[in-house]
Amino acid sequence: MSYLLQVTLWQVTHITAEVGGALTSSHDVRKILFTGSTRVGQLLMEQSAETVKRVSLELSGK
Repeated sequence: MSYLLQVTLWQVTHITAEVGGALTSSHDVRKILFTGSTRVGQLLMEQSAETVKRVSLELSGK
């Protein structure tokens, strides 16, 4: 049955707002994991809500 599973994982560092918007609005992306600033984490969470995407955040207080 493992042949039925399709897993694609992308690790992206230092992206632009345009690329971030494309990731959060895409229906092909099902989950976003983000490590970084609280401000960007909030933006990702807000934008991902429109496509009901799972989001895991590890945010700094800087």
